Amino acid sequence: MIKKKKIGIVVCMLVIATILLCGEVSAVPSLISRVIPKTTTGTTLQQTWIVDNEPGDGNFTLISVAIADSQVKDGDIIDVYSGTYIENVIVNKQLIINGIDHEYKTGSDTGKPDVQSYTGLFNDVFKVVHDSVTIEGFKASKGHSGIDLVSSKNHHIINNFLTENYVGVWLYMSDNNEITDNNMSLNYEVGIYLDDSNTNTIEGNWVEYNPNTGIWIVSGTNNLIYNNFFKNPNNAMDGGSNNRWNVAPIINSGFNICKGLGLGLRIGGNYWSDYKIDNWPFPPWILYNVASWHPAYTIPGTANSVDKHPIPGFEFLVFIAAFAIAFIILRKRKSK
Repeated sequence: MIKKKKIGIVVCMLVIATILLCGEVSAVPSLISRVIPKTTTGTTLQQTWIVDNEPGDGNFTLISVAIADSQVKDGDIIDVYSGTYIENVIVNKQLIINGIDHEYKTGSDTGKPDVQSYTGLFNDVFKVVHDSVTIEGFKASKGHSGIDLVSSKNHHIINNFLTENYVGVWLYMSDNNEITDNNMSLNYEVGIYLDDSNTNTIEGNWVEYNPNTGIWIVSGTNNLIYNNFFKNPNNAMDGGSNNRWNVAPIINSGFNICKGLGLGLRIGGNYWSDYKIDNWPFPPWILYNVASWHPAYTIPGTANSVDKHPIPGFEFLVFIAAFAIAFIILRKRKSK
């Protein structure tokens, strides 16, 4: 009887030990799943870094130094505050780089951060070699290109002033980008240059006084170019294929790129400084707004492209005003 009791006690102890052991074993995976990913792979947190040319105000005084820092990771934000930055910036990480138009702490700088090429026209001000980069709110000047997108894709280039470069924005083997609301004026050669670049959207940009060409597509397909303002000796050149220079007319959608000059409410194609309305039939206003009829603008180049819905500018407003005055004068004469 005593032996049976001892055996029973031993069995009970083995059962209890097994339950406890199984409980510990089953608890280990749960503990690992909760803790190990945080300590090994971790969760990526988006960090914001401050660049200000006033020493001691931010984390860095140069944009290029911020990008090169090992603590700055893909997905981070770099806020660059007003001031002049003499440097050539190579963007080799997935970053959002914002220009802030005021000082961070001390100093008296205002306006877009002014980034100027350290090596002059030999190198780009911003050279982007990584996918999915945003550059917004900068003045970039005195470089080969203000912004050069090289063998990369999915960028957002927004609200920058690109001037006094050979080229404002250069896309080389760079696809699926959005180039919007920038000013590419007073460059030494070309405002926007595309070479072997496809499916890009170029919209809402002000491109003027570039002595060679406003926008030049050397090669590329399925790019969409609309609602831009072009005023250059040669406004455009299309050597690609299947590029679209307008969208379907959008009426009452807010101001187009002319922002009230002439017919400022309709978005369709682009404003061309050399687009003439001399051959428009009467009355042009009705034809443009109601019937959506107007002569197309032919894009020079081998692609045989056209802007089907060019935007009339200030000269159109003058035409309408002159017509209205003449109509009033004739009515008054008839009433006498």
